[in-house]
Amino acid sequence: MSRIKPKLLLVEDDLKLIPLILKHLEDTYNVDYVQEGTEAIKKCSENNYDAFLIDIVLPGDMNGIQTAKKIRELKNNNNKPYFAVTGLDLPGDKELFLSVGFTHHIAKPINFPELLKLIELVLKSPR
Repeated sequence: MSRIKPKLLLVEDDLKLIPLILKHLEDTYNVDYVQEGTEAIKKCSENNYDAFLIDIVLPGDMNGIQTAKKIRELKNNNNKPYFAVTGLDLPGDKELFLSVGFTHHIAKPINFPELLKLIELVLKSPR
């Protein structure tokens, strides 16, 4: 009996990093990806995701914080996990991202075993 894979949305603009992230996640998760905030909002209006992995620095008219806020405003997305996946890892950055609605912070370069363990743990815990 096959189980349904949780569905994740990756919002990342680094064309070298996207295939690497997908390679690590695709065995366990169904992953859609987009490169900017406007595309993310469109995807979220068309699909139901279990969690969001969002880069903070994005091209276009919205950064990752604004993107997460807009996604959260869409139906059924408020109590889901939001991972800030970012190279911004100075003192205070993690606290800032958590204070604006992200539930977790993943620093780049990404430690993939830690990322996989964290996503699994978060999706298993009741929300």
